[in-house]
Amino acid sequence: FLCEFMEEKDRPFLKGILRPLRFPEMQDAIEYTVTVHNFFGESPYYNLYGSIVVTDFAYNGVDFDYGACCFNIDADRLVAIPKIVLQKGECRALVSMIHDLRQKPGPPPASSPLFSPSAGPTDRVNFEVESNLSGNDVLKCILPDWKHESLQFTTSAEAKVAGTIDYLDSGRTLVNADISGCSFTWEGIPVDDASAKLEFKEGRLSLEGIKAKVCGGDTSIEFLYDFDDDTGAISVDIAEADYTSFLEKLDLMMK
Repeated sequence: FLCEFMEEKDRPFLKGILRPLRFPEMQDAIEYTVTVHNFFGESPYYNLYGSIVVTDFAYNGVDFDYGACCFNIDADRLVAIPKIVLQKGECRALVSMIHDLRQKPGPPPASSPLFSPSAGPTDRVNFEVESNLSGNDVLKCILPDWKHESLQFTTSAEAKVAGTIDYLDSGRTLVNADISGCSFTWEGIPVDDASAKLEFKEGRLSLEGIKAKVCGGDTSIEFLYDFDDDTGAISVDIAEADYTSFLEKLDLMMK
């Protein structure tokens, strides 16, 4: 219904969100409400808003017990999803996002960090995420073809992420993340209680303040990578670790 109601040029965005969903087989496992306002006249305008509640569904192969969201779509080609709630066991994620496809200059439609003024044709997504889902589940939701062979998360992780993805000007894409309480294995090397601050800005990815327990020792890492130049730098400091175990695992990884 939503896809048919939207203008044809706006449908790919919504279909892209819905395509990876596997809805529950039981019809009563989905509840939704939709309200439509149409304003006719010299400059026709519409506004569509509603809510959806789903139980026992999957997204990109990741099973969830519960999901709910509210949404607002208007004729200015502004798709607002103020809140998405995803629940899996005792872990959950809260997501807010705006897909801004406005074609004319204008002020922000509301006072919120998610909204921004439009200077002309735009195609960008502003988002905020707060999650303690498993790292494996998060990566699978974002990257459907992700394989956990090299990087395997063993616990859930506290993560706060916010940013903008600009599809017309990649230089304006900006992502900030704060991750803590994360445990995983990388190429068989166990890493416990990891935390990091991530920033992606102007084509550069930086990871600062990475701290973790590796092979019984304290590890501190700084990482910088420039996607435009395909260059980067990394600094690693390991103290009081079981170096024999660490070097053995590193040697196996390099073979």
